[in-house]
Amino acid sequence: MAELPDGRLDRMIDNGRTPAEGRLWLVGPPVNVGRSWSIIDLDENAVFDFVIDTAGLGSEPAVLYDPKLEPAELRYYPEGLLQAENCEVVAVEIRQVDLNAVLGVVDQVHKKILAAPGAPESLGGLWSNPDRFQPVERAELTVQAHLKTALSVPFPDCSVRTEQIDIPGRLDIEIVGPDLLNEHRIISYVVLELKILRSYRSGDRVTAVSPSEIVTWVGDGVDQAYSYRLARGSLESALCCFDMRKTFSGRTCFDHVADKAASLDVRLEVWHLFASTKAYREHQVSEALRRT
Repeated sequence: MAELPDGRLDRMIDNGRTPAEGRLWLVGPPVNVGRSWSIIDLDENAVFDFVIDTAGLGSEPAVLYDPKLEPAELRYYPEGLLQAENCEVVAVEIRQVDLNAVLGVVDQVHKKILAAPGAPESLGGLWSNPDRFQPVERAELTVQAHLKTALSVPFPDCSVRTEQIDIPGRLDIEIVGPDLLNEHRIISYVVLELKILRSYRSGDRVTAVSPSEIVTWVGDGVDQAYSYRLARGSLESALCCFDMRKTFSGRTCFDHVADKAASLDVRLEVWHLFASTKAYREHQVSEALRRT
């Protein structure tokens, strides 16, 4: 591998004022600090060679953006450029931001990345010990990082902000962007509050999480989604729960807050994260048989 030069360090690349085109960016979650190298004089094959051979980053998840096409095109390589055949191509088009569209993206991230073990290593796995149903301690941040990357694709004119501190607390995800009717006005479209539901805590000891704790976490999530929406002046908000417990109970985790959430206009959604691909396959078979 050739020696990689130091590159340029930018500490506020999420402010919308840092020129990003024609450069290779090395970033991590959250995407607000990054180091970059110019690739403006390289063709497509040379870009791959630079990333794989010079930078030694061929196994890292990568995104290639080509604005020259109509519509502009974004290619996502979840296993890195060394696995170029594993690529998702997305046309980058300006579209209306609403909660249904946002949750549709979350649903796709769940199906393709989060549902079962296999998340790209650079973002970290979700399970510290899947055999004992123990998530990693900061599983919520891993989910948040995947969602931030995915939400930036269908809404390229928007900013996907994370971990912002406001009077009610630290919000998980906010999507802001220009008003389609007034380009000089910025709107906070959606706030997402994320919760990880777990049967056991991470760590060397297997310590169970009590049902009452789950009830409290979900209840707090509804309050947070509502309060953050008010504080940010957002149009819509949702509580997104990622259920990593041994047994998936579906939407029953919302039974005690359903009426309250409806009154506060907070959307409730839940996705199950399976501890093994075998468990995921068995669930798919079970669901298919149940529908017949």
